Amino acid sequence: MDPPADGSGAGGMEYPTFITGGSMWAGHFAPMNAVRSVEMVTIHEFGHQFWYGMVGNNEFEEAWLDEGINTYSTGLVMEAEYGAATSYGTFLGLPVGEVDLLRAVATPSMKDVIVKPSWMYTGDYSYYAYMKPAIALRTLEGYLGTQSMARVMRTFQERFRFRHPSSADFFATASEVAGQDLDWFFQQAFLGSHVLDYAVDAVSSSPATALRGVVEEGGKRVTREAKGPQRESPRVYESRVLVRRLGEFVFPVEVALQFEGKPVERVRWDGKDRWQRWVFVRPERLVSATIDPDHKVILDANWIDNSRRVEPDTRLAASWGSRFLFAVQALLTLVGL
Repeated sequence: MDPPADGSGAGGMEYPTFITGGSMWAGHFAPMNAVRSVEMVTIHEFGHQFWYGMVGNNEFEEAWLDEGINTYSTGLVMEAEYGAATSYGTFLGLPVGEVDLLRAVATPSMKDVIVKPSWMYTGDYSYYAYMKPAIALRTLEGYLGTQSMARVMRTFQERFRFRHPSSADFFATASEVAGQDLDWFFQQAFLGSHVLDYAVDAVSSSPATALRGVVEEGGKRVTREAKGPQRESPRVYESRVLVRRLGEFVFPVEVALQFEGKPVERVRWDGKDRWQRWVFVRPERLVSATIDPDHKVILDANWIDNSRRVEPDTRLAASWGSRFLFAVQALLTLVGL
């Protein structure tokens, strides 16, 4: 049932076999008419038939078990239907996706943990019951893989249908189905308040002298003479990449390395130390380094510092700069200056 505009207080509610929609007066006009709020609310409230309707939980003491899991599930359904980039539509012409919306609304905070009675939160109930759990589950999905995460959710739903599980039951089920101990993740993401933040601190690439003697190149042992036809050193570059863990949350990450004229290469870092440095000596110059290139680590507090280029790319700035100058020129022409 969709309440009338003057009865919006009754909207967006779930009951066993009965839900209310979330239409709003502003949704008939731009820019809100391009946002899929009605679809999102409908899917979310229907999802409660599974998360709290069939898998019951204590909504006061562990609210994330229905609101957080349901927010995570809602996002997956919206993406399956409308695509990840614009799953929530557009706003002022800009695409609004599930992940973008969650990260914009739920700025990571150190004030509280997810698993605690809701009346003990510092006031950010929606963040700790809805947003942060959904982001954490998205991050877990990125770590385990989509298929493995789907098996975790299905097993939890089927095993505890018409029962009353706790957070510990979910954690145990996830570790069992994934085939690995995930306590390290749940302790940090759900039972702790650490912030997850990794950054590319510095990148460089400069000419270097090739090594002489017996060296390893491409996995093969090569002898390079110090005299004779090979005495002239071929041009090589020494490239350095420094990454840092800025937060207390420890999480393994992938780092994508782009060398000139070569496919992107990836290295993994367990993320345990405060920093990690890689040094490469090879014919190609390093172009850029990017942490989490596939954006699987949704819990990362700041994606802006996740990548660096050896040399800045000015194309975007030039494009927007020319547009700005054109707008200024048009305005001055309009006013007769």
